[in-house]
Amino acid sequence: MQLEDIKKVGVIGAGIMGHGIGFTFALNGYKVMLHDVNEKILSKAMNNVKMAIKIFVDGGLISPDMVEAALSRLATTADLSALLQYGFDKLILVRHPEFLKNRAIGNWGIGSADPFYRGI
Repeated sequence: MQLEDIKKVGVIGAGIMGHGIGFTFALNGYKVMLHDVNEKILSKAMNNVKMAIKIFVDGGLISPDMVEAALSRLATTADLSALLQYGFDKLILVRHPEFLKNRAIGNWGIGSADPFYRGI
């Protein structure tokens, strides 16, 4: 798989790093599905994204048009099966508690040798 083949990215873990990773991909033109175990965490993640956006726009790093486009490409879900059905080209795992609990991504039906998986 080449970089230009990647169009959709799944991010498991919307905490300290995950929300920023997801937003960075969205800002750079990728469709992103951000997953975490509940809506409360996802809501906090989106609030963190909005705080970062304000800093980036106020600092002249990104334009309001870029923000609107990026947010239109960023979706969230607490439903793991919805993420798995999303059809992502690349999966990024950000030290997700459910992953640690299951001890193996294989318990979710994803093999770590698959070309779309990348753990952080």
